[in-house]
Amino acid sequence: MPANESASSGQKTGKKKGRRARLVVIALVLAVVAGVAFGSYWSISTVRASLPQTKGSIQLDGLAGPVDVRRDSSGIPQVYASSDEDLFMAQGYVQAQDRFWEMDVRRHMTSGRLSEMFGKSQVESDEFLRTLGWHHVAQREYDTKLTPETKKYLQAYAKGVNAYLKGKDGADVSVEYAALGFTNDYKIEEWTPVDSVAWLKAMAWDLRGNMQDEIDRSLMHSRLGPKQIQDLYPDYPYDLHKPIVEEGGLSGDSKTYDPKGSSVQEQSAAGSAGTGTGTGTDTGTGTGTGAAAGNGIAGGGSTAGGLTTQMSGLSDVLDRLPDAIGPNGNGIGSNSWVVSGDHTTTGKPLLANDPHLAPQLPSTWYQMGLHCRGVSAKCQYDVSGYTFSGMPGVIIGHNQDIAWGMTNLGADVTDLYLEKIQGDGYQYGRKVEPFKTRKETIKVAGGEDKNIVVRETNNGPVVSDRNDELGKVGQEAPVGSSAPDRADGYAVSLRWTALSPGKSMDAVFALNKAKNFQDFRKAASDFEVPSQNLIYADTEGNIGYQTPGKIPTRAKSHDGTLPAPGWDPAYRWTGYIPQSALPYEYNPERGYIVTANQAVTDSKYPYELTKDWGYGARSQRINDLIESKLKNGGKISTEDMRTMQLDNSSEIAKMLTPKLLKIDVSDPYVREAQQLLEGWDYTQDADSAAAAYFNAVWRNILKLSFGNKLPKELRVEGSCINVPPADKTGPVDDPDERVRECGERAADAAQPDGGDRWFEVVRSILDDEDNDWWQSPSTRTDSETKTRDQLFARAMEDARWELTAKLGKDIDSWSWGRLHRLQLDNQTLGTEGPGFIQWLLNRGPWELGGGEAAVNATGWNAAGGYSVIWVPSMRMVVNLGDFDKSKWINLTGASGHAYSPNYTDQTEKWVKGDLLDWAYSEKAVEAEAENDLVLRP
Repeated sequence: MPANESASSGQKTGKKKGRRARLVVIALVLAVVAGVAFGSYWSISTVRASLPQTKGSIQLDGLAGPVDVRRDSSGIPQVYASSDEDLFMAQGYVQAQDRFWEMDVRRHMTSGRLSEMFGKSQVESDEFLRTLGWHHVAQREYDTKLTPETKKYLQAYAKGVNAYLKGKDGADVSVEYAALGFTNDYKIEEWTPVDSVAWLKAMAWDLRGNMQDEIDRSLMHSRLGPKQIQDLYPDYPYDLHKPIVEEGGLSGDSKTYDPKGSSVQEQSAAGSAGTGTGTGTDTGTGTGTGAAAGNGIAGGGSTAGGLTTQMSGLSDVLDRLPDAIGPNGNGIGSNSWVVSGDHTTTGKPLLANDPHLAPQLPSTWYQMGLHCRGVSAKCQYDVSGYTFSGMPGVIIGHNQDIAWGMTNLGADVTDLYLEKIQGDGYQYGRKVEPFKTRKETIKVAGGEDKNIVVRETNNGPVVSDRNDELGKVGQEAPVGSSAPDRADGYAVSLRWTALSPGKSMDAVFALNKAKNFQDFRKAASDFEVPSQNLIYADTEGNIGYQTPGKIPTRAKSHDGTLPAPGWDPAYRWTGYIPQSALPYEYNPERGYIVTANQAVTDSKYPYELTKDWGYGARSQRINDLIESKLKNGGKISTEDMRTMQLDNSSEIAKMLTPKLLKIDVSDPYVREAQQLLEGWDYTQDADSAAAAYFNAVWRNILKLSFGNKLPKELRVEGSCINVPPADKTGPVDDPDERVRECGERAADAAQPDGGDRWFEVVRSILDDEDNDWWQSPSTRTDSETKTRDQLFARAMEDARWELTAKLGKDIDSWSWGRLHRLQLDNQTLGTEGPGFIQWLLNRGPWELGGGEAAVNATGWNAAGGYSVIWVPSMRMVVNLGDFDKSKWINLTGASGHAYSPNYTDQTEKWVKGDLLDWAYSEKAVEAEAENDLVLRP
């Protein structure tokens, strides 16, 4: 036992919940005693060594006064202190108790040092992450941007983490270190304030906006022409799906953008609906050329080879990067909405939030309360909610006055640039500029160090240097006739707002202590990356919304949808949207605000936030659910908010099912499946056979009409089709003349993914029964299709036999949940470690309802399969009338220790849609507390 821990204190003695927790300990000991995989011996004391102490007292150097840590039966800690520094030092200590392995992996990812832990398999990821330079940016942020107060809190947090680590070996901290020790002599380093700041860069990377769309559009040029690419990226359907801001606008100095067409003065944050204005530039539309695809899809020219090679290589690197939060694609996002007290049963606002992220074990989030015993200038915080392990403060939650939630804004904050390389420099205008360079050494566990040189242009790091294929610059690329000589080829650089130092860490603490909408908006002005929709409610009954973020402006020649010529100054960013011009809304007359990754404003807004919004299927469904509840003077309760979060309705099923039921099906087995759709209410419950069949039909419709016509770089890895030879520009009807071509993209990132962009793609051609997209070539077993209904009939048949193979011939045994399953894997040793370690660390599967672009967004990629790849990572409903009547749930549990009863104890409740009581007041916390720990100076 470390010397600074009280000898009279026992190890954790809270209730042991679940037989699995006991079995895990026994199984681990038996496995290692038997020498499974390693041939070594661990005692029971080794297995239990990292269980954190949660009762009694612990002495910590550096505290100014005692700190109480009260954990409930779910292991969720509520921390009470008398100064800000003690509060955040205790937060660091407690998070390290439960989640240090996760924290350590996160900091190695953000600094490009995963190879130090996991060896040569992570070198390529480290090279790319070092090239991006997250940790360098975080260091500059800490040195030059953050306030002294924020630095003080970060230092206190780091001090708390290091107090926990003091005197402990790896095996004392987490069982993963014991497993790692068999192949690596890795030693834990002290935590630093910059380690915390860098995590915001990882969060920003996974929520970076349309970079993947930019890559995909570029890759499409090898097979599709501009018109076809435009078909696959339709305009936002403003006539069907409402934007976030309907009645307000943006704050300005004199006049106001108003969606309803009026111009009003900016109003104070304490009044009625707030609005404002700004001026800006319109953006233009890019063009391009591509090779013909045949099969009714006309192509363009054939000048995309070089760019295709570059973008394919970059896409490969991105596929192999570890996701901090989840896959970055259409469909991933979040739900958040707030309803004013005029329309609730409590008479005060209700605020709901459920961010959609990749399922991870432990969960991305860590629930926690941070309470000053008395709020004062010395101790300013009384906040509770969802935190990130490794970072002080609360990211989403509420304090004593306000509540807030977040969804991904999706602003276009990244651009790829083609760079003309000349010797040791790159062309910019009429000059050759020298690269800015730095050397990086990647230390590799069990191997030799790897040295790399990072090059940067005035746009950003040259990301193409990190891939051999990208290094072989193409001979041709879709650029204008004025482009410089391409004899030496082009490289690819990245400009991204998060690669400039910012003040987002300041914003976290400002949000945590905000008292009103003015404080909230001021805090939001510093929340530069990632750019999020921020939703608001307060105990006075006000509700609001604010667009924050550092969002670039571009010249008319550049709309951000395709890589730009880096040598042309006309394609440089022209600045950033002023904070005073970012949209907001305050107490709208309708009495509620919905954010679910849809367009923020209508098309009259004078700035371009992005060309690639989510298409609004989820947001409109939430709007419809709220409006139906409020019809005829109805009121919304906390339970109603929870029920809305679980809505499984499929918008694409509502659109397509009537068409599918009109198709004359002669095959009795296919007809039997078709009958499942008769009378179906479009709800994707886990036990629904109709949902299983419809989603299989939808997957096959996408594959036949679009997927098989996309270039291999976008199609799912291992999916092989016969395509026309490269020298053929027209249709090839004879199957024997085609060549075999296999997809190359990871299953969770392939296209068409089936998100609500694809809903809109199909909607736009649904009534055009002879549209070229409905044409599909013949195969050795199937005849060609020329019309919509022919393709739909073939998709229905293919779906019938696909589900027969997966679920059996008897349709009575089919269910959506059997296809749509959630597996929770530890993100390191749970995917790469020895078999028994994976068994120890991983959990599942669970059969889920919900689906792609449903409010209950259990996402799946239609190109890759039916498995769940993102989820509502947490759910909360905040009651501004009585915080103790608020509800919350996490995907997994508070603990990151695989043998803790709080490892996945919330998961079963999460699957059922249940929420836990959320104690906030000291009285409620005391009533729920099961373990009390005192940290003493």
